[in-house]
Amino acid sequence: MDIQSLIGQKIGKYLVLEQIGKGGMAFVYKAIDQSLERHVALKVLIITNKKPEESALMFKYFVREAKSLAKLIHPNIVSMIDFGEEDGFPYLIMPYLSGGTLKSLPKPMPYIEAIQYIEPIARALDYAHKQNIIHRDVKPSNILLTENKEPMLSDFGVAKLLSTELQGGLTATGGVVGTPSYMPVEQWYEKVVPQSDQYALGVVLFELLTGRLPFEAKTPVDMVVKQSKEAAPQAHQLNPTIPEELSRIIAKTLALDVQARYKEMLDFAIALSPFKQKEYSAPPASTSFATSAPRPIKEQEKYSVLATSKTPALVIYLLDVSSSMTLPMGDKRRVDIVMEALYAALQQMVFRSTKGTRVSPRYRIAMYAYSDHVYDLLDGIRTVDYIANLGIPELETMRSTDTARGFKQVEKLLIQELPRLDECPAPLVCHMTDGEFTGNDPQEIVKRIMNMKVPDGNILVENIFISDSLMKDSIEDVRKWSGISPHNQLDNEYANQLRTISSVLPASYTLMMRESGYQIASGALMMLPGINRDLIEMGFVMSSSTPVSHSR
Repeated sequence: MDIQSLIGQKIGKYLVLEQIGKGGMAFVYKAIDQSLERHVALKVLIITNKKPEESALMFKYFVREAKSLAKLIHPNIVSMIDFGEEDGFPYLIMPYLSGGTLKSLPKPMPYIEAIQYIEPIARALDYAHKQNIIHRDVKPSNILLTENKEPMLSDFGVAKLLSTELQGGLTATGGVVGTPSYMPVEQWYEKVVPQSDQYALGVVLFELLTGRLPFEAKTPVDMVVKQSKEAAPQAHQLNPTIPEELSRIIAKTLALDVQARYKEMLDFAIALSPFKQKEYSAPPASTSFATSAPRPIKEQEKYSVLATSKTPALVIYLLDVSSSMTLPMGDKRRVDIVMEALYAALQQMVFRSTKGTRVSPRYRIAMYAYSDHVYDLLDGIRTVDYIANLGIPELETMRSTDTARGFKQVEKLLIQELPRLDECPAPLVCHMTDGEFTGNDPQEIVKRIMNMKVPDGNILVENIFISDSLMKDSIEDVRKWSGISPHNQLDNEYANQLRTISSVLPASYTLMMRESGYQIASGALMMLPGINRDLIEMGFVMSSSTPVSHSR
């Protein structure tokens, strides 16, 4: 197999469409998964010629490492969908992202913009380090961008998969893996530690802000000499718009001595956070849709129970799968966008449930799809780590929309579960639909559900209504949107009915939403007008915003 020319060929179940990238370690192609009819990125790894016994040992190691990397589930890490081997060449399958990479963006860029790219990647690396995985090759071309310009760290572990341990067998040593301009001195000597990734990310941030690298040399040897003998220039001296404090933070990551850098990547992320918000003012404390006097303290204390492994939150998804969900929204079907947003929300739940190298599930999930029948997609309530390991069943669209039947199933489940939830956060029902119901009116059933309660508060009901047009005013920036108030009138009669059976967003959920970058106002309703992909994603983020302990 000639891995430099695979266009039109089939690798496993993937048909290769075009080459989209090439590096020293792999060729990257855009391909299509013919069974699921979705685009993917196919990365074929470049390896040296091997004897049959060496190839067998190499692939055994590759499978072991690939399985380890597949367990990385984080909102800012490109997930591994599949892996395999074709004619002796290992390959990886990942989601296809169409937004380009940090390498393609113009530089220098405003520091606010740069921090918005780098801070989430720092948190992603911190998560990986806590799983005992080091990236080894952080650079702009490995930070991909979604269509909405969200940063996603790619090639996690590819450097390790292609290290001399892989190339020469499980016991071989020697060889340096990485990209010279972004490698710290210790990596040249094969002493890779988590702070090595921190150095590389510091170089990326320096480059975004100044338009140049901190060290430049003609040969790798010259690069090591420069790094060992010279201090990196101060970023604010090259670009006066950079705050000096931010310049000092970058300098700390570029320190020659590993011990002089931040102890953990999370410390780096926390140091960057204030600069991400510098020009973005959060809504003032007085911003609220409430028109009455402040609620009493007792009311404010509701919805304050934290989700833990001992007191997990119950989230019930009720998903409309009527035939209209196949209608297009941009370049995808509505149902596909919902699947992606739901999967991202579950990834966030897994991330919030991760402590060290172990997932301690803080969420229990039930998932129903409904048309004129109701389908239990998970066969009962499952912990979020169980779903992460097995994946989400594909949604198949069917016929009409018997919403009342769907909520009746939810009500039945809650009646069974409520006696066991006295010490848990109030359950949440996230209902997604794209049209009016057929059959009985669901409002009476939903109101009964909303009147159910546990000590933490009443059952919360959220509605995501997918439609081409709902709002009288356009929403320019989803992350700055303040939400729907109890008094908003929408351009759709059924949407206005759903508004009356949507809970008010609790203050604790508001804080979690703001941590996720949304500026939704206090007192907004748990109702999202799914008029585009971003708002649908925001709706599912809301469903995963049960308060959790920051210590994880």
